[in-house]
Amino acid sequence: MDRPVGVTQQRVTGFTAGSTAVSEFFPGPDQFFHRFVYDFKDFKDGYVQYSIINEGFLIGMIVTSALIIWKGLIGVAGSYSAIVVLSGSMEPGFKRGDILFLHMSKDPIRAGDIVVFNVDGRQIPIVHRVIKVHECQHTGEVDVLTKGDNNLGDDRLLYAQGQLWLQRHHIMGRALG
Repeated sequence: MDRPVGVTQQRVTGFTAGSTAVSEFFPGPDQFFHRFVYDFKDFKDGYVQYSIINEGFLIGMIVTSALIIWKGLIGVAGSYSAIVVLSGSMEPGFKRGDILFLHMSKDPIRAGDIVVFNVDGRQIPIVHRVIKVHECQHTGEVDVLTKGDNNLGDDRLLYAQGQLWLQRHHIMGRALG
């Protein structure tokens, strides 16, 4: 007895064009070829082209939204860069993995400010609290000493050899978290 083609195909593969059977979502090896054939037919009809354009548009919207949010945060924080906390030296205030925004202002640095600084000979910036400020009366330059909140001693061991204080050019900015 002859069976209709659609019924045979459904029994053998569990997949027919336009069906929403469970096997459509979990295709077996026998269904892969049929799915490829139907996708190729859709390509000929323009569906795949539409799908690619639609997905490209959605990805573009996501990227644009991320940029708008980023620019908004820059405006609120007054900063153009962010830094990730890499160690536990500032716990419990800042934990490893926290993202901090940098803000550089003309205001003088004071004890208690959290700054991000680079040390000569190191590539990775450090986020620590200013514990002492030393102002030279003759030049008006300010030198600072820092310490991690979770560290026992100050950061002089982290500075370059023979360096006792950080100068203004070492400081990248204040951390806003």
